[in-house]
Amino acid sequence: MGTGVKLMRGVLKLLSLQPLKMHYFWSGLFKSVMKLTRYRRDVVMTNLSRSFPEKKYKEISALADRFYSNLADILVEAVFFCRGNNEVLRASHLVEMDNPQLLNEMFESCPGVVLLDSHCGNWELTGGVLNYYYSDVPASFNEQTFTVVYKKVSSPFWGKIMEDVRCAQISDRDNCYVESRNILRYMLGRKGERHIYVFPNDQAPYRGARPHPIGKFMNQETMSMEGGVNVAVKMGFGVAYMNLDRESRGHYRWRVEKICDDASALTPDVITRRYYDLLEADIRRNPSNYLWSHKRWKA
Repeated sequence: MGTGVKLMRGVLKLLSLQPLKMHYFWSGLFKSVMKLTRYRRDVVMTNLSRSFPEKKYKEISALADRFYSNLADILVEAVFFCRGNNEVLRASHLVEMDNPQLLNEMFESCPGVVLLDSHCGNWELTGGVLNYYYSDVPASFNEQTFTVVYKKVSSPFWGKIMEDVRCAQISDRDNCYVESRNILRYMLGRKGERHIYVFPNDQAPYRGARPHPIGKFMNQETMSMEGGVNVAVKMGFGVAYMNLDRESRGHYRWRVEKICDDASALTPDVITRRYYDLLEADIRRNPSNYLWSHKRWKA
């Protein structure tokens, strides 16, 4: 591990000790910097204007402004998350699960569960699911049976830092987060075991991945990956859509909606279309909650 990584870890650890309200103070400064430097401004405005062609420029500009506020909050929440104190995170109620009983029921009744995630809300908080579980009924799953699939960033430096952010609140890094290129081998090694796998499903297909046309999503012809869906169909897993919705500053609502109990009874196209319909409905209800700076639609 390089000196730069050690230094950055120390700085983030020190900053994370501030109260969450203080982090949101810094968020305003980050937003100002992003707007001053026009961080991915062209991408944001293009994505928004094509997704909402009925809106005028002033409305699109206002959506972009709210998006930058949301993105800045995501950054400071990630720093707060670095403190690695489960009690503080749990007491903050930063995230609350809306219907944990559904996740319990699917885990207990299905041979496995695939949760189709997206870049709504603060997706980096997903692995800390047990910190957001406030139900009186004990969770049927645990860290060893809940795995988030992620795409490794190209920079080794930021890869190490993001690993710290994602894994700060968990004790079992090797099981809770698995890189996308290793997930099939990981799943095959646990065949026959009940497990929940979280697949981010809304990004543009990775280089080398086979893109699949799904029709229109947010008013644009869209290509999608189907890795998680295909695995669910082959293994007969249950599939659910999940959304992290920012209800207010400092509070997300985690909602799970069942798509099917047995994916083998459906086709990948049917499941994927259902996922995108649910995602689009959530984005239209709360547009600033989505990651508009991502080059989702490529020419």
